[in-house]
Amino acid sequence: MSMKAKKLLLGAVLSAGIFGCGGYDSVGISDDNTAEARRYEVQQALDEGNYDFVIQALENDPTYGGAFTREEGLMNLAAAYVGRAGFDINDVINELVDIADQTTGNDDFSTFIRALTANLRERASLWLRRASETYAQIAPSCTSPATEIERDACFYRAVVDATNAAATVATVVEDVNTWLNPTGCSDDANQNNVGDEADATACAIEYAVASSPPDTGSCSISAVTYSVENSSLTFDDGTNTYTFKLLKIDVSPSGGCSDTNTFYRLIDTSTNSVAVTEGYCDINFNPCSSPDGSNCFPCPVVDPTSGNAVDIVETVVNTIETSQDIITNLVAGTDAAQAVNDFIQEVCGVDQSCTQDEIANYLQSL
Repeated sequence: MSMKAKKLLLGAVLSAGIFGCGGYDSVGISDDNTAEARRYEVQQALDEGNYDFVIQALENDPTYGGAFTREEGLMNLAAAYVGRAGFDINDVINELVDIADQTTGNDDFSTFIRALTANLRERASLWLRRASETYAQIAPSCTSPATEIERDACFYRAVVDATNAAATVATVVEDVNTWLNPTGCSDDANQNNVGDEADATACAIEYAVASSPPDTGSCSISAVTYSVENSSLTFDDGTNTYTFKLLKIDVSPSGGCSDTNTFYRLIDTSTNSVAVTEGYCDINFNPCSSPDGSNCFPCPVVDPTSGNAVDIVETVVNTIETSQDIITNLVAGTDAAQAVNDFIQEVCGVDQSCTQDEIANYLQSL
C-alpha cells in the first residue's frame, strides 16, 4: 500500500491548488470567520502537529462553526487524538503492511510493538481510546458501513484498536527492549530470558484470573512469587476514588544472579483485571520516583471521560478482538488484514478468542 497524503484522512479538505504557493494570506482568507479559513486552519494545525488546537476547536463542535460536516469534523478530531498519542494513522497503516510483507513466524505483534515504542507518548492508550470512540460516532456499526466516510472510519478504528493493544502491552512491560532482550541480572534475575517486568505482569494476570485467589502463593513462572500487600488500596483524584489490590511480586535470583527484583502491580477489584499503570504516584496521584508499597505505587491510568480506571481486558483483550473483527469484514485478503489476523493468532491462539490468561502466556512466550 502506498503512503497516502494526510489530506485523505481529513475528508473533504481544501486542495493545495486553491491556496497557491503563497499560502493562507496570499489568497485573501485571513478572515478566520470564513468556512474556508477555518478548514485550512484545522488542516494546517494537523500538518504541523498542533493536535491540542484541533482537539480544542472540534471537541464541542465537530463542524467548527459549519466549516465541516459533522463526519468530516469527527475524522479530523480522531486524527488529532491519534497524533496526541504519538502516531500518524498513515504511518501505522504502512507499518502494518510492512510487517505483513517482511516478517515471518510468530513475531508480528512484537515487531509492531517495537515499531510503536519510538513514538509512544504519555497516556497514549487514553488518546487512542478517544480516537476509536470518535470513529465509532461516525459509524456505530461496522458490519455494513453505508458511506465511504463510514467505511474509512471503520477501517481507521480497526487500525487504532490494534495500535492501542500494542501500546498497552508496551506500557505494562515498561521497557520493550528489556522484555524481549534482557541483559544481566538487573533485567532478568531468574534468568528465564524474559524481562522481569513482564514476568511480574504475567504473574499479576495469573492472580487476577484465578477464581478465588489466595492472599499469598506462587506463580507458575519459575522463581516468581507474590503477596497481597494491601487488599484495599484506594486512590483519590479529588473527584473519584479507585480501589485496588496491591500485589508485591518478587523475582528471585537464579543462574548466578544474587539479588531479588521486586515489583508492584495493581488489581482492579471492580473488574478483577490487572490495572494499566504508567509511572509512579502516591494515593492522591502526586508523582513519586520509586515504588515502595507504602507511599509510592504504580500509578493507575484513569480515563477522564468515563472516570474509570483502565485495565488490560479493555485495552488489550477487547481492542485486539474488535480490530480483527472490523478489519476482516472490511478488507479481507489485504496486507493490513493479514497483519491483524497474525497479531490475534500470535497473542490469542488459532481460536482467535482472547483471554487474560493468553495475554500472560504471550508475555512469557517470546
